[in-house]
Amino acid sequence: MRVLDSPNGYVEWASNELSILSKVEDPPKVRVGTSTGLSLGAFTASRIRPDGVQEEMGILQFKVDERYRADPESRICEAVLHLRKGKSGHDDADFVEVVTFRHDGIWVFGRRII
Repeated sequence: MRVLDSPNGYVEWASNELSILSKVEDPPKVRVGTSTGLSLGAFTASRIRPDGVQEEMGILQFKVDERYRADPESRICEAVLHLRKGKSGHDDADFVEVVTFRHDGIWVFGRRII
């Protein structure tokens, strides 16, 4: 079912899938952002418990590169994949930072590989 239509693209909802599709050469984008803080936005995958509570299982987070956080004007970004370690709760300690992507390399479990 088409739920939104514009000259440049449209949004469709079918079964359990959401599609954002372009009608022009510029590809569709999903924008998340903030005017404050070091975390710029994230996409999560969650398990829904029988009581309806969503438990985050994985997070792809975009944030200011930790090496440049002292500079309030920093525009250097990193993308980090966090996966749940198997504990229950909603604390950062329940997740492990698996992969970090930066402009100058890739780190896996905190060790630079590229």
